[in-house]
Amino acid sequence: MRPSESRPSESRPSKNRLPNGELAGYENNVADTLAIMQRVKRLVYLIDEPDALADLTGIAEAAARIRRRTIEEITRRKGEGPAGTGPIKR
Repeated sequence: MRPSESRPSESRPSKNRLPNGELAGYENNVADTLAIMQRVKRLVYLIDEPDALADLTGIAEAAARIRRRTIEEITRRKGEGPAGTGPIKR
């Protein structure tokens, strides 16, 4: 490789790629919400009390909303330029 050439990964991130730290944060949010939803599903089978089941349902719904918003934010951020400089011109 000539000195005047540079590798794409060294010069700047891909158009639709988020910085690793930011992407990891979003991925952790999605993973955590899925873990909450799975734990709630397990608890539903162990609890007979209607009020407790209603609370568990609310927790699962809230986790699903957080997960959905996080995925929407990832999609929105991938459409922006580096450091939130606006939409990428294609």
